[in-house]
This record gives sequence, structure tokens and C-alpha cells, in this order.
Amino acid sequence: MKTVQLIISLLFLIIIIVLPNSFAADFPHTVLEGHTDSVFNVTYTLDGKILASKSKDGTIKIWNPTTRLLLRTINTNSGGGIAFSPDGSILASGGGEDQVINLFDPNTGELLKTLKGHQAYVSDVIFSSDGSILASGDWDGRIRLWNPETGEFIRILNANKLGGIAFHPDSSILVNAGGSHENLKVWDTMTGKLLHTLEPEVFGVYDVSFSHDGSILASVGWGGMDLWDANSGESLRSFPRDRNRLYLSVAFSPDGKIIACGKDFEGISLWDTNTGVLLKNLRIDTEDVNDLEFSPDGKILASASNDNMVRLWEITKPEEVEPPPPPDFLIDENLKTWSEDFGEGNLKSWKRRELQRERVTWKSQNNQLHIRTKVWCNGRLNLNNRLEEQTNYTLRFTAFPFNVEQIRVKLDVVSTSNANVGIFLGKDPQDEIKHPFNNAYQFADHVLGSPEEFPRTSAPKIALDNLVEIDVVFDRGHFYLFSDDEYIIDFKIDPQLNDLQTIDLLGIAVFPRNCRQVAHVVVDNFIISGPTIPDSVSLNVGAKGKVSVLWGKLKQY
Repeated sequence: MKTVQLIISLLFLIIIIVLPNSFAADFPHTVLEGHTDSVFNVTYTLDGKILASKSKDGTIKIWNPTTRLLLRTINTNSGGGIAFSPDGSILASGGGEDQVINLFDPNTGELLKTLKGHQAYVSDVIFSSDGSILASGDWDGRIRLWNPETGEFIRILNANKLGGIAFHPDSSILVNAGGSHENLKVWDTMTGKLLHTLEPEVFGVYDVSFSHDGSILASVGWGGMDLWDANSGESLRSFPRDRNRLYLSVAFSPDGKIIACGKDFEGISLWDTNTGVLLKNLRIDTEDVNDLEFSPDGKILASASNDNMVRLWEITKPEEVEPPPPPDFLIDENLKTWSEDFGEGNLKSWKRRELQRERVTWKSQNNQLHIRTKVWCNGRLNLNNRLEEQTNYTLRFTAFPFNVEQIRVKLDVVSTSNANVGIFLGKDPQDEIKHPFNNAYQFADHVLGSPEEFPRTSAPKIALDNLVEIDVVFDRGHFYLFSDDEYIIDFKIDPQLNDLQTIDLLGIAVFPRNCRQVAHVVVDNFIISGPTIPDSVSLNVGAKGKVSVLWGKLKQY
């Protein structure tokens, strides 16, 4: 159990966040029209003076992104990606079903060279950052490396069917997405040796991208995005999953602070690389976003989609803002704290939902709370007409009744297996059959929203790995999220959507990732703080001495 001093001394480490509404416009700055079929690829020259797009209609269009004028059209094949050499003198185009790579002069449209050797559809091409290697991948899973100046074949890498390839900025390694094979392969470009095989959380991997400093690798596929340490191959973060959404493309901003993801039928999502906060959704209704690329100055994001268009989105540099100070009630002299250490046999403060008693077991062990769910699905529908895979299991806090405008709830997460775990806060529906989350907000794996409407587009989505503490402050309809005393984000409830100005429902929720497997969660140290909670096992901070607030820090002295 944490000491009283640790409970009182809440250290809010200051981090930088961005304001989503000041980040990017809701509509594209420019729409480039001219292609007569789906646009598969977009790419800039390193100086940003030329933008190229390739379409299923068999053309490459060369644009001036500043004047938005079409400079020329190059007739080629209908498939395969495109890439500029670092000096902008060569534009490589994958030959699709022609099984070749065509090298063009982008300034004249002249065909310089055709590279032959593939025996399957050539899907992707990319230059190393030093321009010494051109890599091309085909649907048979073979990556061929070429000398782009001479056209000489260097070596072949035997991968899986490809979903995308990317060079590390120092040109030493190359990564290929495994498509439906659901993995990433990391290759030494000098020797052709397979260095690592990475296993993402997503189903299928369709695109990969390195940050410009080479420190992070991003991969996207069906259901989300994974970030990797580019040096060690260690998984850094798995972004919130949307199992009904296919992520097709990914790109880093030049400074590495922003990740853009193109999705099917829903547009583009922009994420903060460091915090995992969803910054903005750019809507392109009913169209897949096949490719994305930031301009070299980071001010424009180009997107290619199935409606035959190239869109240029203006990205303003995010304003750096200071996180808000903790709500005043956290330093009020009347603040009280109630603690539950889950000692042996001490579970009188909790009860399960009546309808799930046969599906969840729970016990105290080693002063920790163990929650275990039984396998309970088979594709059947539950009471809310949802597949049982969406079912959650709840323990409701019952030590004392409360109806409060201000409260802080903390829960230590010891371990999870096949599960998410969260806190739920809200209004008690007074009905065991009605799903309690209809009137509450839940915080599991730092996802904020109502599961009945999940994913809730109006709420920020947070993704932090190595979750060891869930910490939520509620202040009159305003949520503040913390983890390990580090400020994450705050969110104001929209009264028109949910009149959640007071809280009288509180508890712990377990969300199995797969209802066909047992889920097991271990939690500890459930702590409630607030000015109006009962005195039971409470602590009056004011009685301990004067409490003051330094910037971002609660200090007692």
C-alpha cells in the first residue's frame, strides 16, 4: 500500500500537448483533379518543388504544389508505386502487371531506363536516402535491389507478399510489410541478411514508414497501428484498435511529432507520436486513402484516394500549450481520501452485476484484487444485441453512497492477460438489465468514451503502453486523465450529448480482448479523493498542514 505522503503529494509532470482544433483545417487546402481513375500514390521531391501522383488510369501527373498547376502527364502502366531519387533527377515507377520498373526524367517525362527481372506484379518502389539503391517489391514477395544509375541488379530479398517497403534513413536496413502474413521483416541491405521479424498486433500489415530521424518505425494494417524502436525492434506502442477499420497508409511529419494514417472509407487520422493522442480526423467520406506524404517543410499533407483526386491539407504547426493546473478541489483543505488495499477477504465494498455472476470470478490475493472471466461467447448476441466479444465485466463500488460534482479515482494495474481494465464513472441506471455504460464514461487502456457508442468520435483517444495506473479526475463535467501522475489530456463533456455533471456510479471494468479465452486482471490500491465523500477511512489533508500548488505540482509542507 502506498504511504499517505504519496497519496497526498501528487506529482503532475508537465508535458506538451497540442490543441486538436488549432492543428489542421477540416477541409483540404487544394484539390488536384485530372486523373480519371483511383489515385494510388503521391510523392514529393526532397526540395518540395514537385509533387507526383500515379493513378490506375495509367498516368503519372507532375504538379507544382505551390501554384497547383499541372506541369506534365507521363503515360505509363496502371499499377505499382512511384518514388523520386534524392536529387529529384529520376522518378521510378513500378510496372504493375508489366513486371518492370520504369525510370523517368520528371522534368521532361522521358523514359530513361527500364529494369527487368521481376516475375510478378511490381507493387512498390523506393530509393535509399543516399540514392545508391533502388528497391522494388512484387506480389510474390521478392524484393530486388538495383543500382539506379547503371540499372545493375544487386541482390534479391525473399520476403512475403508485400504491403509496402521502407528504407531506414541511413540506408543500412530495409523493412517490408507482410500484407496478409501479418508481420514485418527487417533486412540488412548490404548483405541481404534477415535481421528481425516483427509481429504487430494488427491483422495484416499494409504499409510501413520510418520517422525522419530513423528512431521509430510505424506499421499499419487491419485494426490499427504499431510503433517500433527502429534500432532494437522493440514494440513501443499499439494505438487504439478499431477492428472494423482498415489502415492503408502511414506517414511521419518531417519533425517526427505527427503520424498520419489513411483509412478505408473514413479519411485520415492525425496522431501525436509521443503521447498517442488523436489530434484530428480529416474526413474523406466513402473513399479509401491509398497513400500519404508530408511536404518537406511539414506544412502540407498530400493524400491520394479512390475518388480520382489528390488533396493537399494545410497542417499548421501545433501550438505548444501548458497543461492546466489540477482542479482546485484537489488542494482544498476539506479534501478527503478513501483507500481500498484489497486485503484478504476484504471485498465488502464491491459487488458484481447480477447478470454476470456465472461469468466472472474475483478474489483477494496478496493484498491485490484478481478478476478472472470465463469463456462465454460462440458468436451469440447479448442483451444489447451486441456480439458477446464486446461484453464487459464490472465490479461496482458500494462502500458508501455518493453523488458528487468532483472526484478523483486511481487504480494501480498490476497485470492483464487477454484483457483491458478500466475505471467507469457516471450515472447509475438503477437497472441491472440495462447496460450501465449507457450513462457513464469508461477509461480502459487510456481510451475515453462510452462503449455503447465506441469508438466515440467526439472524445480523444489516448494510447500509452506499459499502463501501470489509471487516474481520472472528474470536475463538474470535465475529465482530466493522468497516468503515473503524468498529465495526459482533459475532456469536457458536451451537455447536449451527455448531461454528466455529477457522479453516482463508480467501479472497475474488465474488457476481454477475446471472449473465447479466459481474461485475467490483477489490480491494486483503489483510491478515491474528493471534498464531499464520507469520512470512512478518510484523510483530511487540511489537518496535516498548509497545502499549496506550485506549477503542475501539489505539495504539502
